[in-house]
Amino acid sequence: MNSPLSQPRMRAQNLGVSYQGHEALKGLDLDIPAGAVTTLIGPNGCGKSTLLQALATLLPHSGSVELDGQDFSSLKRTTRARQLAMLPQQPTAPEAVTVEELVSRGRHPHQSWMRRWSAQDAEQVERALVLCDVAKLAQRPLGSLSGGQKQRVWIAMTLAQDTPTVFLDEPTTYLDLSHSIDVLRLVAQLRTDQGKTIVMVLHDLNLAIRHSDFLVAMSPTGEIYAQGTPAEIITADLLREIFDLEALVVTDPVTGGPMVVPAL
Repeated sequence: MNSPLSQPRMRAQNLGVSYQGHEALKGLDLDIPAGAVTTLIGPNGCGKSTLLQALATLLPHSGSVELDGQDFSSLKRTTRARQLAMLPQQPTAPEAVTVEELVSRGRHPHQSWMRRWSAQDAEQVERALVLCDVAKLAQRPLGSLSGGQKQRVWIAMTLAQDTPTVFLDEPTTYLDLSHSIDVLRLVAQLRTDQGKTIVMVLHDLNLAIRHSDFLVAMSPTGEIYAQGTPAEIITADLLREIFDLEALVVTDPVTGGPMVVPAL
């Protein structure tokens, strides 16, 4: 099932990724709508993170990835980094680095021998710290933070990059429900207020449904089973086929969209 898109921000055609002879992704065709929140869903091991990395041209792949009609992989690395920021699933940094120093690294793509650190860079860093509610931690070393605090700092670094497109691989990892919802509200704010294109990987189906404009459901074999709005694709059959889950799809009393209720 496919939902037609008039203005895709990114387009993948016949996209494939192989590891030592194993096909992780198999000839995928995918459009990412501009100015919308798209979430990849599917069972563990189906290739969601691999797809995100391939779209960001961080993995060798077959087929093509276009950004606004241009071959994304043909662009200079700094140009790509000014267009797309990605938070990977397990980012790492020295434990002694301070929060402010780490978030400032998000400004590296905007630096060059002709352009040094500026007031604009400092403003973007401060803004990201405030948006992610970590400004009060600015001088703390990364190693002194909890898992949830670290995750919000990494998100702040990604936002400091100030790109039109943002990829977030499991951004709610280590976060409790309250902070998870805060992060997803921030994602919605970035889409609504700044027109950013957001692509996420989420494991919580109901959070993905409630906080996404568009869903890409992947099968266990690394193929796209369905893509479209939550209302278009979330069905009991889809849940059974790709998650091996018997569930009811009912109306969310808050949003009016679909909500998944696992069967007892």
